[in-house]
Amino acid sequence: MNNDLYSLINCVTPVFHQAPDGNSGNTNHQRKLPVLTKDATGNFVANDIPGISGNARRCVARRDFILATLEVLGLYKNWQFTNEISADLYMTLLNGGSLGAKTSLQPKIDAMMDIYNTLPFFGLVGGCYKQVWFAGRLSVGFGYMLTSQTLELAKLMHFPFKLNKDDLPETGYFSHNEHQFTRRKIPGLTAGDRLDILLAKLQEEYPEFAVKVSEYAEDVTMEEEIQALINSTVGLEDFLKDFFKNNKKDKKNKEDSKDTKKSLAKQIITLTGNQMLYGIKNPIPAGSKLYACDYLLPGYGDDDLYEATFHAYMETMLNRPFIGGLAAKGFGRVEIEVRNKDGENFEQFSRAGEYWQWLEDNKETVREYLINIDQKIFLKKSVKSA
Repeated sequence: MNNDLYSLINCVTPVFHQAPDGNSGNTNHQRKLPVLTKDATGNFVANDIPGISGNARRCVARRDFILATLEVLGLYKNWQFTNEISADLYMTLLNGGSLGAKTSLQPKIDAMMDIYNTLPFFGLVGGCYKQVWFAGRLSVGFGYMLTSQTLELAKLMHFPFKLNKDDLPETGYFSHNEHQFTRRKIPGLTAGDRLDILLAKLQEEYPEFAVKVSEYAEDVTMEEEIQALINSTVGLEDFLKDFFKNNKKDKKNKEDSKDTKKSLAKQIITLTGNQMLYGIKNPIPAGSKLYACDYLLPGYGDDDLYEATFHAYMETMLNRPFIGGLAAKGFGRVEIEVRNKDGENFEQFSRAGEYWQWLEDNKETVREYLINIDQKIFLKKSVKSA
């Protein structure tokens, strides 16, 4: 059986997976994974190398696989869910549910076993439904960066690809680059309440200057003209100084505010500008290679059916050529190659088609089970009280 599969992920564009707690200011840091490698003297060294967590690889593929399954069952169509099953059940199937559900029901012991054969897609990914946990049989591995050192780790897990350490960079190479971006200024879009207040006051006493400030939001080259108008308009400089003194973000420190050190034109710029610089620290460079292992674990249900279900999940993952985040900004495009232990390509041994045929053949039974799942798997007394 082909229950453990190996993926070689070739990064066509830079790949980025945000670290959960490694951000500073407007800079987001790439997720890193700890790996032991050997240095030039043969001693072990702990390294943090860029990678993709198993959860990040799993969650998108799970959603795609479940949505495709629900579509065959007629419970999801044209981006819409039907109301035939509860939102709790949809969320359990899509993202694993929650232990914090309001309703807790007592399951039937035999139904806890039967559900794995009746709903193999649920048995594969697992989840928590109404505070009852169903262990999934799917194990999704980390996407490790392949370097000349971490290749040895990959070989311990099994490595059915033709690649040697001379084809890979050193581990320390991935710790130097930062991509920076800025969101472009949108003509007419301004910074908020203080500008609105300023424009209202200017409209009463200096209407021509109010028009210029409004135009400034569309043309940032007008700074010198704005400052010249301030200098040449009687009383305008004092008016603006008084305005900014009384409309500070931090009114406790009006006199010490850094804004008071700026020219009046610069202070108006602060109100009209909406550009924001942000950075991506150490994304995985294009041309890099990642390695991951995915497994069908032992457990409840018919193993033959579960192998086909596992392959259908892997097929869904292969059909989405992006991993990580920021795909809308060009990150995450990959080419994925999946092989078994014998080195065969996924297409040579895949049984995914058998799963989809099984689902089509048993569609009505599976639909009925999902629609009436509370009666199927929970004791009648607990269902009634719920």
